[in-house]
Amino acid sequence: MVELLVAISIVAILAGLAGPSLSTFMRNSRLSTTANLLLADLQLARREAIKRNMSVLVVPKGSGAAAWSSGWNVCYTLNPGAGSCDAPPADNSNPNPIRSRKALDSSLSLALAPTASAPVRFNANGSQGDPTNAVTQAFTLSASGSSRTYTGRVTATGSITMGKSS
Repeated sequence: MVELLVAISIVAILAGLAGPSLSTFMRNSRLSTTANLLLADLQLARREAIKRNMSVLVVPKGSGAAAWSSGWNVCYTLNPGAGSCDAPPADNSNPNPIRSRKALDSSLSLALAPTASAPVRFNANGSQGDPTNAVTQAFTLSASGSSRTYTGRVTATGSITMGKSS
């Protein structure tokens, strides 16, 4: 009986030590996964814009400062100046959005600058922005309770970069 109590005590102590490390690992894992999904969707949008020879957008599902935390869509538009997706054809031969992402985990936040709720637009030649006023867009992805953040940029030429800071 004493041996059983000692074994249970040791397991409890080890679980108490591992708990905080496991929660940090899970938070960082969610953050890394979301950053990779965003990067993949930005690259997909650029490739689709070139392939389709039309504007492709990455559009937040929400509005305001936390617009991107509601998720995002990758979609096409025939109007280069539009900030929203076109409706798909009635026969659904060309679905729109091309890809849709759900809302972020509540511990994560994603912000874009200079305008928090503006879409990221890729033109038919792969460049970024409104054809009359291309700007570099920067984004920051972070998790509450974590010192790790992911920052990136989509330049006017369409170049996409992302880096991690710990």
